[in-house]
Amino acid sequence: MSDGGQVVAEIAAPEAELRECWEGLEEVEYYNISPIDGAYYRCALTPTNGADLRPRVFQVVSQRGWSLRELTLSRHSLEDIFVHMTRTNKEEEGL
Repeated sequence: MSDGGQVVAEIAAPEAELRECWEGLEEVEYYNISPIDGAYYRCALTPTNGADLRPRVFQVVSQRGWSLRELTLSRHSLEDIFVHMTRTNKEEEGL
């Protein structure tokens, strides 16, 4: 679980190109892509080092000529932290 939180971006681009892009960025540890409407996809990106990915995402989208409709930073909720902590504890105990 990173300290910086997850970045959510709505981008109009081919899904395959989005996957290739996020897999190629070392700053992105995990990503999830889901279609929303029209040509737009919701990309949830988790940084590798807890950094704010928004400037990097904006740069990539601009360079590729994609349309960006939303770019927000989502902080972890107490529920997210609880789930992470309890999962980690169970894994450490070997359950």
